[in-house]
Amino acid sequence: MGLIGWINTAKYVSRLSEAINRFETEKHLDYLINNMESGAEEIIKKELVKGFDKKITPDNVSHLGDKYLLFCKKLLPNTNLSEIENLLRDTEVRAMENFVRVFANTQIDENECLSPDGVQRIIEFSTVSNCDLYSSKKEVESAFGKNIEYWKIENSIFEVCSSDFILKPKEECYFRSSGSVSERKQVTQRIDYGGPRARIKIAKGISYNLGSIAASTHKVLKDIDLGYGNVNITNKNILYKGAVKSLSIPLSSIIDIEFYVDACILYRNRGNPFVCRIDNQDKFNRYLRAML
Repeated sequence: MGLIGWINTAKYVSRLSEAINRFETEKHLDYLINNMESGAEEIIKKELVKGFDKKITPDNVSHLGDKYLLFCKKLLPNTNLSEIENLLRDTEVRAMENFVRVFANTQIDENECLSPDGVQRIIEFSTVSNCDLYSSKKEVESAFGKNIEYWKIENSIFEVCSSDFILKPKEECYFRSSGSVSERKQVTQRIDYGGPRARIKIAKGISYNLGSIAASTHKVLKDIDLGYGNVNITNKNILYKGAVKSLSIPLSSIIDIEFYVDACILYRNRGNPFVCRIDNQDKFNRYLRAML
C-alpha cells in the first residue's frame, strides 16, 4: 500500500471509529465501502475489535454482538463470514473474562486477603457469566493463592511446613525463608580534638610544644550484621542460622515490633533488638502480627 493508500486508510479508520463510538453505522457505510483501498481490511478489522471491546458490557453483549456482525458483513464484503463471527466471538469472550477479573478483584479486601466466601462468589459469578476463567476452586486458588494464604494467616490458620532446623517436641514450623539479621548495639565512639599547636626550640635537642588536645566520647546505635541465612518461624520461636551466629528467639520474649516494607525490628524483654530483612518480608511480617 502506497503513501496515498495509507492516508486514505487512516481516513477510513477515523470514520469507522466515529461510527463505532456514535453507533451511526449506516451514516458512514457508503463512504467506507465505496472508497475501500486494497489492503485496508486488516487495519479496519483491528479497529472493529478495539471499538467492540470498549462498547461491550454484560447487559448488551448479545445484542451488540449481533449488531456488529451485521455491520461487519456490509463493511467487509471480501472477508469470510465465519472469520468475522469468530473475530467478534473471541472479542466477546475476552470482554467477559475482563468483567470476571474485575469482579474477582473486588472480593480481595484492603489487607490483600481473599476469604472462602469470596472464593465461592468468584466461582458463582464466573459460572453465571458463562466464563470458564474461574469456574472451579482449583482455578481460583491458582490465580489468587497468595491472597487466600494471607486470609488464612490473618485468621490464625497456619499450615505446617518443613523446617531447616531440628525442632523441639510439639514445635511446628509455619514459615520458611532466607534473609539477613543484624543485632542493633549501642557502641561508644571516641573523638579526639586538638586546637592550634606550636613547637618552640629551647636548646639543641630540646623543644617545647604549645597548644591543647582534648578527647570526648558519645554513644551511637550500630547494626552488627550476622550474615545471610535460613529463617524459620515456629509456634514457639524465630529460628535463624547465619554466617556469623545462630539465634533462637522465643516469641514470648518479644515485647514490641516495628514493621517496615523491607524490614522489621524485634524488641525483646532483655538483650539488644534484632533487625530482620527477609526475602519474603511481607509474609514474615504477617505471621508475626498474627502470632503475637
